[in-house]
Amino acid sequence: MDDPQEIGGHRFRDGTLLAAALTHSSFYNEEPGSRTLDHPERLEFLGDAVVGLVIGEELYRRMPDAREGDLTERRASLVSRSALAEVGARLGILRRARLGRSLQGIGDAFGLSGLMYESVVGAVYLDGGLEATRAFVLRTMGDAIDASIAAPAPALDRRAPQRSPKTVLQELAQRTAGGVPLYRTLEVSGPDHRRQYTVEVELGGRTAQGSGMSTRDAQEKAAASLLDELER
Repeated sequence: MDDPQEIGGHRFRDGTLLAAALTHSSFYNEEPGSRTLDHPERLEFLGDAVVGLVIGEELYRRMPDAREGDLTERRASLVSRSALAEVGARLGILRRARLGRSLQGIGDAFGLSGLMYESVVGAVYLDGGLEATRAFVLRTMGDAIDASIAAPAPALDRRAPQRSPKTVLQELAQRTAGGVPLYRTLEVSGPDHRRQYTVEVELGGRTAQGSGMSTRDAQEKAAASLLDELER
């Protein structure tokens, strides 16, 4: 039987943090008056930042000769929705999660395991601090990080599937001294299980928009649109 205060080798001092991370916002939306914990999307926001920090630091430390673009691409692959969903699935997150009726029985069709893994990371950070979170991320993602480090550097061709448009746009900005791409979220719409994000990216006075089922997806599509516009 699962210890209700333990996941991935971290035992929570404050069990309400783990309970919050394992409660999807759809549950609160469908159960009026049930919310007594921190909102899971706030924990997801925090966890997203901390996962990126821990993985970025690990890649930086273990790959002293890698260039910025290579490190960025490897980190983007490791924190992608599909990659984090695999980690969340190994931890059995959905088996322990509280979901709204609209999401029950659909499995991991929307990458819920990955989103809730980020929420769990945010909860670990609040419960135990950065060192405990670093240990948790490296313990639960260590094999994937090792595999990424062992893999050859990604190709420089934007058409190659492993290269994200955001990475290519960032490298283009660096080469042309055009500044840093700026991303702004313009709109968030739709129900919790099918949320739609619209993002605008700006570089050198040029802008483009993209939409997706996460902020990251929308940013990638906006970056791809701006690259297409710049090529034309």
